[in-house]
Amino acid sequence: MATINTPSTSNATTNAAYVAAGTAQLQSRSKSTICCTSCSPGTTGADARKLAADLLNRQMWCWGRDILHSAGNLLVRYGFERQSPPPGSAAASNYSYHSSSQSRWILRGFGVFYGRQPCGGLFLHRYRFEPLLTLAPDLSPPAWTICDLPKCFFPCTEDVPRCRALLISLLQEIHQYELWVERNLGLAYRKQTLSAWKEKGVCNVPTESLSSQWERVTCCVTDGQWWSLNEKQCSAT
Repeated sequence: MATINTPSTSNATTNAAYVAAGTAQLQSRSKSTICCTSCSPGTTGADARKLAADLLNRQMWCWGRDILHSAGNLLVRYGFERQSPPPGSAAASNYSYHSSSQSRWILRGFGVFYGRQPCGGLFLHRYRFEPLLTLAPDLSPPAWTICDLPKCFFPCTEDVPRCRALLISLLQEIHQYELWVERNLGLAYRKQTLSAWKEKGVCNVPTESLSSQWERVTCCVTDGQWWSLNEKQCSAT
């Protein structure tokens, strides 16, 4: 697995100037695009994290089905670039989407990466919604396995603004993708996709649209409680 550690004070100081301007710009952009109410009353950071982890796993199942759509690969239709694995590799194809000249998000079977210059990047494991930060704004060379990821670390207190800004931007990207699916294929298509997921033995599949669920998770991320667990993890590493 990718190396996970806590950056030293000297490293944090060295990179502070590099990320400060980009973080402020990203925070401003994120705030301007959030149009939802706050997280549900009584929702703790642990509750929100479990909700988001289940949702991301479900979303990645849907992306896999979207690739196999009878009308063609929906990820490619949306604008993702597909990169085949090297010869002899059993890894799945790499899908990357350039949100702008400075940012991109990348789908892997084991998680999602979002990077933006000059803020660095963020990785979410498919089964653990625990944001990991990296100084790398891109996955170059491609991360064909989780061991190929750049060095990652849990966000400490001073990293929270950057982590929150990157995470909100990624969640908004996923939300926009689901809105596109709803507009172009209708809610019936996504419900059909999730029905197949339920048939695999998964219970408690919400009837709420995925776009609405991602909007709700985005609201939860803006709640300060979300980050309390990260600080405990940081102090324990």
